[in-house]
Amino acid sequence: MTWKEIRDECLKLMYSYSKKGSVIPQTDGNLKDYTLAMPGAANIALYDIARVLPDIRKYTAVQAESGTAYEYDLRELTRRDGQIAFMRFADEYVDSGVPCTILPDGHTLWVDGAFEGKFNIYYHAAPEEFTSSTPDDYEPGLPPGAANLIPVCMASSLFKDDDASISSMLWNEYAQRLEALWSDAARAGKAEYVCTTGWI
Repeated sequence: MTWKEIRDECLKLMYSYSKKGSVIPQTDGNLKDYTLAMPGAANIALYDIARVLPDIRKYTAVQAESGTAYEYDLRELTRRDGQIAFMRFADEYVDSGVPCTILPDGHTLWVDGAFEGKFNIYYHAAPEEFTSSTPDDYEPGLPPGAANLIPVCMASSLFKDDDASISSMLWNEYAQRLEALWSDAARAGKAEYVCTTGWI
């Protein structure tokens, strides 16, 4: 789905609940507010999906032997166009044989200075977020079925202040579909863990 299709589907959901199926007029004051809030609402789903279906990437380091240890801050080393692209270390986060440990900050890897050589560090990449300048034809590149969850999450988030009961109903639908996505991925051996954030 393109960004425009995601937004349109979100509005269709909102129309169906708020106006009994009729289209909210373009003069509706809330429409502009909804549109401005859409990128942030969509990003909630992007991060949930990224936790369920992680995009595991690697950072390659070349280390010379040293009397002091090295520290690799993956949050800084993996930035994408200046934006943080690191979410967390993968379960198997480094090549075997590398003497290392993850520091308490959760994004820095400590490596013994006695180690010398080339090695890979594996991490879960953060999704590329939607913004107010995201082109209409942009596609988030999600696995089949995942993009369809975004409009439901968006509608739930946008309804939160206007109608809590509808927001809750949509959130429950979103959570169920997210769990189904996780179950399908788990059977295929691709899932890590499911969203446990609960209420928005």
